[in-house]
Amino acid sequence: MTNRPKMHTGGSAPMTAVERCVLRAVAVADAPCELWFLEQMVVRSGMAPGQPVDATVEELVARDVLVDTPAGLRLSSPQLRDGILGSVPLSLRRALHETAAMVLAVAGHSTQAASQMLQAMPVVSHAARVVVARLVTDPAVSPALAADLLLSDGAPHEPGARLDWLIATADNLFLAGRLTEALALLHDRWRPTGTGHASGLSCSAGWAPTTRPNAPLCPWPISTEHWYSTRTSPAEVGS
Repeated sequence: MTNRPKMHTGGSAPMTAVERCVLRAVAVADAPCELWFLEQMVVRSGMAPGQPVDATVEELVARDVLVDTPAGLRLSSPQLRDGILGSVPLSLRRALHETAAMVLAVAGHSTQAASQMLQAMPVVSHAARVVVARLVTDPAVSPALAADLLLSDGAPHEPGARLDWLIATADNLFLAGRLTEALALLHDRWRPTGTGHASGLSCSAGWAPTTRPNAPLCPWPISTEHWYSTRTSPAEVGS
């Protein structure tokens, strides 16, 4: 049996379901947690809308478990946050991050939403994948964060969608100044030289790993050198 850290709240009163939900929401926020975010997290957790969130927050503040600041709520110590998140099984913790991402995305906080979604990867719901597709093209999300999201989500199975994913990921890596990673991705996933594709990348000519003899030619009419030559340098982007 795996022993997980126990969640110490600093009080002797037993934890209620609403208190546990509130503390997890504040912990997953990893920043001063505003009340609107907390309320949405509680609602999305399946708690009835009529649950006394305000009263729960007041109780936890009175017990010095939560600290109220002008920026929002936070836990009384980093150790408490680690204990709360450490007590949550990994699958549930990823679900918390996904829920946080969805709440933040709806509210227009794209960068925070992308950061939360990254921590939910690689297992996210279909609805979350729709949000990911929007976040990676949002100008408010940095190219580096967008690239990390695309890499964590992985290449889709459909050949056409996989090509779009490859170009989008490489472009974001390039714009983020991560040239080595961009070119390594193209070299690993895109072999238009007749040797097929590494990492099991498929195309309309069929699946063609590099270890397979007589692999068919890739029909994609572009090389990594051509891709690189058509990209604007990071220096020019920032000027």
